[in-house]
Amino acid sequence: MTTDRLRADGVETARPGAGPPALVATKVTKTFSGTTVLKGVDLEVRSGEVHGLVGENGSGKSTFIKVLAGYHAPDDIPETEIVVHGESLPLPLDPDRQRRRGVVFVHQDLGLVESATVTENIRLRTRRVRPGWRVSWREENRHVASLLARFGLDVAPGRPVAELSQVQRAQVAIVRAFDQLGDATRGLLVLDEPTASLPRDGVDQLFATVRQVAATGVGVLLVTHRLEEILDHTQRVTVFRNGSVVECAPTASLDEAALTELILGQPLDEFYPAPHEPREEVIAEFVEVQGSDVRPTSFTVHRGEVVGVTGLIGMGWDELPYLLFGARRATGGVIRTASGGQTRLRSLTPRQAMGLGFALLPADRLVEASVQSASVRENLSIATVGRYFRRGRVRRRLEAARVGLLLDEYDVRPRGTERPLSTLSGGNQQKVLIAKWFETEPELLLLHEPTQGVDVGAQSQIYQRIRDAVRAGLGVVLASAEYEHLPHICDRVLVFREGQVVSELSGQDMNRSRIAGDCLRPSTEPR
Repeated sequence: MTTDRLRADGVETARPGAGPPALVATKVTKTFSGTTVLKGVDLEVRSGEVHGLVGENGSGKSTFIKVLAGYHAPDDIPETEIVVHGESLPLPLDPDRQRRRGVVFVHQDLGLVESATVTENIRLRTRRVRPGWRVSWREENRHVASLLARFGLDVAPGRPVAELSQVQRAQVAIVRAFDQLGDATRGLLVLDEPTASLPRDGVDQLFATVRQVAATGVGVLLVTHRLEEILDHTQRVTVFRNGSVVECAPTASLDEAALTELILGQPLDEFYPAPHEPREEVIAEFVEVQGSDVRPTSFTVHRGEVVGVTGLIGMGWDELPYLLFGARRATGGVIRTASGGQTRLRSLTPRQAMGLGFALLPADRLVEASVQSASVRENLSIATVGRYFRRGRVRRRLEAARVGLLLDEYDVRPRGTERPLSTLSGGNQQKVLIAKWFETEPELLLLHEPTQGVDVGAQSQIYQRIRDAVRAGLGVVLASAEYEHLPHICDRVLVFREGQVVSELSGQDMNRSRIAGDCLRPSTEPR
């Protein structure tokens, strides 16, 4: 097989396009209840390339992936065809047949069994069974050890997945998919938001594994909302908008502004809200805050101010919002509020924090921030349900009416109040959760990665909502590793290293390169 070398990491890589394409999808159309969500989509993934697929929530990406997976059947249109490595597949697609033909998926939730070992997860579908239905786990562990070594993963085959980091879990899921391909030169690996729950400084490790998979000749289709991942790690990108392909271009021909404009279908001028001057009034003063990863740290938040906190994962910034809300136990520090009150952080509970006018939106939307199986109405009103109590009963009609108004106000789609939250896209779920906390009329909003796993259109709407509330006097502590966004939405940025603030940036000093540099600069002070 003809190869080129990627000099960045020394991996000998299959030249994209050598051999038949990994995937050719032609005229894929899908209609639900009279609404066409895929309108004759054409998409090609070449062998050995990493191909990006982007678009706003509702653009048709998820439906297209579900068609490939055999979850949805495409409309019965004569021109519709899906070809994998030169072989036309019968429609509708069958998931088991897809896997045998070399089409495998890694979804956002990874699909790993945490209580099982790395070997048990990787070999779940492919383990060798001896006569008498016996499995030689020594052989299985040896096979997995060889596979892990091939991809440079320093993980013991017998280690429970529950003990792995998020990055290691994602890498194990990708290695498992590669193992399922069998003939590794004739595969298609579909990555559906694999980095949504990963820390930014772990993403490069994951994509080193992805590049190694592509180097074998496997085509990789990457679906992600993180545009920098598209720009840094793909060779070509296809853009969906309103169920149609609006562009398929070499990634090198685009920058983030051009790609965002293709996704939104309009200029980028108003992506970030206009800034304003914070007020002098202090909402809260945090003195000597201390936790398991945070060394004694002091700062204030003014009314109408967004204070960003950032750093590398494990440096303490990502623990801070939870300490300030009592969601994690602080080991020291006090809160002083504008009223003159003082609260010890060691004894702070979330109920007490809400009494101070604080609200917290965690980064883990699926587990910590919502109840996925509950309805949109229940998730949105759970923090304010007391408003709807009359004589010991909840007035559901009044509650539903208010929730319906909020869904309109926050542009949540679709609008149904009783549908499970899990049926909404990530961006629309996040709008519901933002609305939930704004309904409490907080004085201080604590946010951890509020636009994680959210498309660019929803990101812009969320930033605008935050800024509108800040103009009205809300204070915000925004913890995020998205260095590129912080200068546009924050008034100050506190950079953490080794559990403490090492720089406070504002004005012209508050830019992406300075923030990243201060995060990465090694600390010379002993801990």
